[in-house]
Amino acid sequence: CSECGKILSNKYNLKMHMLIRTGEKPFKCPQCDKSFRDFSNRKAHLRLVHKIQPYSCLNCGEQFDRKLELNDHLCTNRGQADQEQ
Repeated sequence: CSECGKILSNKYNLKMHMLIRTGEKPFKCPQCDKSFRDFSNRKAHLRLVHKIQPYSCLNCGEQFDRKLELNDHLCTNRGQADQEQ
């Protein structure tokens, strides 16, 4: 860091360090006035506060907030579909 001399392991960590130093929060919530230093915190906020579920089953329309949950749902339903045939 050119400001404090701290050595960071990679460019991403340096960028996050600089955002903390400057107080900048470039990731804005599209639903409210909150801002975040990194994208993953914004994504968690959308999921937990605004109940945004970005993953949908194309077969039944059920929605999930994590891709892993959608994949589990698809595997479970695929197994049930095989048993019905």
